[in-house]
Amino acid sequence: MSSYNIATRYAKALMQLATEKDILEQVSRDMELVYNGITSSKELRTVLKSPVIKTEKKQTILTNIFGKKISVVSSDFIRFIVDKNREDLIHEILKRFKELYNLRINRVEAEVVSSIDLTNHQKEELYSSLVEYTQKEVLLNYSLDESLIGGFIVKINDTVLDASIKQQLSKLRKKLFEQQHLVVN
Repeated sequence: MSSYNIATRYAKALMQLATEKDILEQVSRDMELVYNGITSSKELRTVLKSPVIKTEKKQTILTNIFGKKISVVSSDFIRFIVDKNREDLIHEILKRFKELYNLRINRVEAEVVSSIDLTNHQKEELYSSLVEYTQKEVLLNYSLDESLIGGFIVKINDTVLDASIKQQLSKLRKKLFEQQHLVVN
C-alpha cells in the first residue's frame, strides 16, 4: 500500500474520532501544532524516521515536546501512530489530515510566490479574486522569488496560476519563434 493511502487511512480515522467526540476543531489545532513542529525541526524528523531509535524513546520525545500542548485525544493518536511503527509517515499523516479538514470546512490553502512584497491592497485584491475563483475560504502563504522579475505565481493544490513576467516572456518568445518559423517555411 502506498504511503499516501496509509496516511489517508490514519487521517480519516482521526477525523472520524474527533468528529464523534465533537472536538474536531481542537484536534485540528493540535495537529497543526504537531505538523508545524515536525516541519520546522529536521532533527525531530530524523529521529522519527530512524529505525535505530526505539519506539519508547520516540514516544518519550514526542510526549516531552507536545504532551502538555495538545489534547488527550491528539496525544493518544500520536502515540498510536508510533506504536504501529508508522512514525516515519507522521508528517504525511498530519498533512493529509490538514487537507481533509480543510476540505470539510470548505477551505483551501494557496502559496503565493512574488518577485517583491505585495502591498496590503494587492493582497486584498488577490484574496478576493481567489475566493471567487475557488468558491472557498482561502488561506494565503506568501514567499519571495526574485527570479520571477515581476508578477506572481499562485499554487492551489495541483493548480498553478502563473501571472509572472517570466512566464509572459516565455510565452512571447514561443509565439515569436512560431511566427518566425512560419515565415521561413
